[in-house]
Amino acid sequence: MSKNIKVISFDLDDTLWPITEVINRAQAAYAHWFIDNYPDLHAQGLWSRLSAKESDVKKMPGGHCLTHVRKKSLILLLLEAGVGEVEAGEAAEDAFEAFYRERINVRPFEGVELLLENLGARYQLVSLTNGNADVEQTALKNCFHLNLNPQRVGARKPDKLMFSSVCEHFNVTPKQVLHIGDHYQEDVLGAKAVGFQALWVLHKSERENLCPERRAQITQWIQVHEREPLAPFVDSIESLSLCLNKLLMPQS
Repeated sequence: MSKNIKVISFDLDDTLWPITEVINRAQAAYAHWFIDNYPDLHAQGLWSRLSAKESDVKKMPGGHCLTHVRKKSLILLLLEAGVGEVEAGEAAEDAFEAFYRERINVRPFEGVELLLENLGARYQLVSLTNGNADVEQTALKNCFHLNLNPQRVGARKPDKLMFSSVCEHFNVTPKQVLHIGDHYQEDVLGAKAVGFQALWVLHKSERENLCPERRAQITQWIQVHEREPLAPFVDSIESLSLCLNKLLMPQS
């Protein structure tokens, strides 16, 4: 890995903070909102119907943005249930607000804030996420020089536009950017495809909290990585800090 790094971009969910518990809380808040406001709809297989709507909306214009997907899906479901257009729009906003209050209530992994503080003194830092958490409403507010997400960029990782937006903003070449994330396809392969340097972080402490499908996917990723390592691999913030120190920091 070249040490000519000027910008470091970070994924957020399951990279700088654990996401499973956060989403569980947010979904619970979402469910309580429905019970209070549309109990009949909640009792009529809400989640499977909403999931089907979300799958459809993701294929439509704007489907790259999770906030849009969640709101639009709910509007369509309410309209289908006979709710008026104005009420459906207002309800979607209220339901999303209930969800989002928990969505941004994140707790970074131990050591993250100190790591970002130290790196931010030497490098331009970017949050580069497919999620919809507003970083400035989280515990990591003011840690980054730039925050990019699908709503702002108009694409999702591994789309090259997400990565090229970093280069354009800071006027750097791809090889001067190091991207760090947990998703092998979106973060590692996506970054490498555009010429970024990459570092794969997969928190050992969080794997048991993942759904079986994601654990199986990670097992496949690890097998691929073992056959052809495309980026350094770490399994905690502590090991990430040590790896970055070795790769980037001046040697005494």
